[in-house]
Amino acid sequence: MDFDFPPTEHLGATYNFTPNEKWYSEVRMSSLRFADYCSASFVSGDGLVMTNHHCGRQSITEVSGEGEDLHKSGFWATTLQDERKVPGLFVEQLIYIEDVTSQIREAIDAGSTDEEKN
Repeated sequence: MDFDFPPTEHLGATYNFTPNEKWYSEVRMSSLRFADYCSASFVSGDGLVMTNHHCGRQSITEVSGEGEDLHKSGFWATTLQDERKVPGLFVEQLIYIEDVTSQIREAIDAGSTDEEKN
């Protein structure tokens, strides 16, 4: 399972939709953290990312050329080469979740003093 406690029963009861493992995996792989302040998602196999306007506001300013107001006029790249790269911008993707509870408990139990256990 890609999520610890997915709301499968709620989705089924509320929306008459019961997601399977493949659906959960695709949702997880499409979900992103945009820089360190917003959420985003992949919307193409080529890495096109969608987020909210307020999340991209600073990036839009950074890629605007002299005399351009991309906030007002917008921007459309017709090829990948025309895309404008935002220096320092990154997205993070959750690849997998691993339960390490037993390893942590073993390490705590191995400590002989409160200081070692903390």
